[in-house]
Amino acid sequence: MEDLRSYIEEEFDKNVIPSLMDYIRIPNLSPAFDPEWETNGNAEKACNHIVSWIVAQKLINTSVEILKDPGKTHLILVEVAATDAKCEKTALLYTHWDKQPPMEGRWDPGLGPFTPVIKDGKLFGRGTCDDGYASFAAVLIVKACQKFGLKHPRIVMTFESCEESGKEDLSYYLEKLSKTKLKRVDAIFCIDAAFATQDRLWLTSSLRGIINFNLTARVLKVPAHSGDAGGIVPDSFNILRQLLARIEDMETGKMCDAVQADIPKESEEELEVLAKILSESLLSHYSWEEGVEPRKLSIVEHLKNQTWRPALCVIGADGLPSISDAGNVLRTHTTLKISIRLPPLVNAEEGIEKLKAILTKDPPFGAKVEVAATLIAKGWCAKGYPAKFKEALKSVSKQYFGEEYSSIAGSGSIPFVTILEKQYPEAIMIVTGAASIDGNAHGPNEFLVLDYTKKFTLAMTQLITNIE
Repeated sequence: MEDLRSYIEEEFDKNVIPSLMDYIRIPNLSPAFDPEWETNGNAEKACNHIVSWIVAQKLINTSVEILKDPGKTHLILVEVAATDAKCEKTALLYTHWDKQPPMEGRWDPGLGPFTPVIKDGKLFGRGTCDDGYASFAAVLIVKACQKFGLKHPRIVMTFESCEESGKEDLSYYLEKLSKTKLKRVDAIFCIDAAFATQDRLWLTSSLRGIINFNLTARVLKVPAHSGDAGGIVPDSFNILRQLLARIEDMETGKMCDAVQADIPKESEEELEVLAKILSESLLSHYSWEEGVEPRKLSIVEHLKNQTWRPALCVIGADGLPSISDAGNVLRTHTTLKISIRLPPLVNAEEGIEKLKAILTKDPPFGAKVEVAATLIAKGWCAKGYPAKFKEALKSVSKQYFGEEYSSIAGSGSIPFVTILEKQYPEAIMIVTGAASIDGNAHGPNEFLVLDYTKKFTLAMTQLITNIE
């Protein structure tokens, strides 16, 4: 299939990359990060850009439409007829095209969130690996099948624009489509995951859930001079430190039993294999400050902490003035935004209720403590693949990457996976992608490895033909 390889590589270079670079230039932030997303035109501009490119590919037996109901985000829907009219199978290809905040001013010199740059085989810019490339790659898969006469089932693509916000718009649209164009789905390709090494195709075997909440401690109705109140009125930040110590050991990072789960034996074995493949690269790809190092643990234990154990991060704060505006004042309150990654098998709804009870019971000094959940999503575990499809995975991975495919336990959270699995419980679920684990998705200097992405598109083209 050298002709197929050459075709996809050329199409990617001459057709996909220029359009992807134009997409990067559009500041279409996810709704959670852009209160004016419905009026500033950025979401609509990005949507129209992607749709215009799809239409320009002139796919046969294909329909393209934009769904946009009042109060809901845009959903691009592409429907491609099966090559065999008798084929009753449907493959669903999912990805998203909304973006995380830009983090202006934190990118390396010469780089920026909305200024696409190709350097050392990588395309830099916000939305490159998460997840801008995927809509273009998915359409190129179909275009290549049609060019080379490769058989494929009916294909439906859903490209959404609020994944990064954790909104329920996808569930809303799926409910409508399940009565019409998506009554039956046999395979789901979720193209929003990462690869660990470039020598093989990577599939995600599990994903962590997530609980985000705002934790507030209030002590005063009116701010007071710190020289007068300090020593009498407790500091609200100190109270939050005490509360967080209830759910996380500050020395070890271990969290309370309310959000713990046992690691299944097969997952333990998978992590052992993964530790040998990744070795020290698991730790070295982070941009550590000089002298900073992780806890003294084995690679396997680090992987368990990263994928199957809960982890707490403080990701935002209110009630704290900037340093330049900070006077000697004891503030009325402090609010911290907390993000907790949950083990895949923990019930997120039950988890937040248990955490609320722990954090609000008998607060220090009788402070007014509030817990307001902002995002709750359960984790996911793969069910496995049919034998024939598993063989196809091994084959295409060796053919295009060199090694047989491997599985990686996902450290992040992709709420739509559980949404899709709940909607179509009998479908094969393939969670994969061309985002490098060190591609800085969500952070500064986000990049896409172009060579791997071309191979990934090749592999997906072959795999889609195995849904019979």
